[in-house]
Amino acid sequence: ARGESTDRPAAMAYAPYGQLQITICQGQDLRDVQTFGKQDPSCKVQAMGQSFEVPKCTDGGTSPHWRAGNTHRFSIPSAAALGDTLHVRILNGSEEIGVVSVPISTFDREEWVHELFPVTHSGSTKGLLRIIGYLMRPGVTPPLKPPAGAAYGVPVPPTLPAGSAGGGGGGAAAAAPAAAPGAPAEFRPATTADVA
Repeated sequence: ARGESTDRPAAMAYAPYGQLQITICQGQDLRDVQTFGKQDPSCKVQAMGQSFEVPKCTDGGTSPHWRAGNTHRFSIPSAAALGDTLHVRILNGSEEIGVVSVPISTFDREEWVHELFPVTHSGSTKGLLRIIGYLMRPGVTPPLKPPAGAAYGVPVPPTLPAGSAGGGGGGAAAAAPAAAPGAPAEFRPATTADVA
């Protein structure tokens, strides 16, 4: 079981302040950049020097709905990282459909955040992107049922071990990626096996 892993205390080196679990769920009324047929939107997500890619939604068109490979857990190295921004680039192949930018502090609510965020391109807003996020604190048990978890494949995050977290941190831990080699399972990108 996840909570019984003997590796978990050592895992705090990967996330001294906590973790941010992000699920890219669904686009609505996105810009159509494909002349023939339906576009296949994918996403590149970046935050705090870490990144992951959401696979393309085949024939998703202007309203893609991702259900797998769409969740990632970002390590939060320190309280200062809450001032960073989550950037999501929505792509059709190599062509950009639009961008979503959300302050990390948006998710610092001690509850699930389930919102539609505006998608922009060249200064104009076109469409919305549904994101579900939860900021996990060490020693705090997350809510057991993510909103719309079954519809979007949102996994239940683990309870991070309490201990040397605090609001400080940084140093070597700040540079460590969320999916650092050898990291315990709860510090790797979430999979559909984690879904409740």
